[in-house]
Amino acid sequence: MMATRAILSFLLMSLFASCLYDKKGDYERDQLFLALVASSQGGACNSTGSPGSFTGEVDASSSTAWTQCDFATGSAVTGTSNAWELRFQRFKIGSNGGVSGSGNAAVCRTGQTNLANVTSVSGLGSTCVFTVDTNVSGSAAGGAAVTFTGNSLLADWYNYDENTHILSAKPDVYIVRSGETPAKYYKFQMLDYYNSTGTSGFPRLRWAEVLF
Repeated sequence: MMATRAILSFLLMSLFASCLYDKKGDYERDQLFLALVASSQGGACNSTGSPGSFTGEVDASSSTAWTQCDFATGSAVTGTSNAWELRFQRFKIGSNGGVSGSGNAAVCRTGQTNLANVTSVSGLGSTCVFTVDTNVSGSAAGGAAVTFTGNSLLADWYNYDENTHILSAKPDVYIVRSGETPAKYYKFQMLDYYNSTGTSGFPRLRWAEVLF
């Protein structure tokens, strides 16, 4: 009888210990999952101004995560959503459409270099041809070309100086069609690739909503 009780006690303690181990294992797996989710999300879209005229700096310093920016609010959006227009990863830029997102976003190059001169999409006529994301190739800082999912019209938004190794924004003005339905349209212009301390991977741009 005593031997039977001892065996039952041992079995119960083993089962209890096993449960504790499983819970510990579940906790560790949960923490690992949360860490992986956090690392897959990009940085911030820090903007100033109003919905009529934003200037923003994007934390696109990660080489693995994309930062998705909502032009309507001037803030970052995480997860799968149609509520963002452009996403950034280092020098790479994609839009919320085609192979890069689930939205209806697309980009056109206006042929203008003065943001104020662009007041509507229809006023640009055949100059504005909207392009969705595909697999494109680009490089920066003298590095080898890389293939990524992005917008081909934005693959060359910058100039690279081989002597100074500085990347500078071209003055081109673009229009992005929003990912939502019904679509909104935003004109935008890239301004810089460096933050106030000179750190790369912090593209700066300005944008404003325009009529179709």
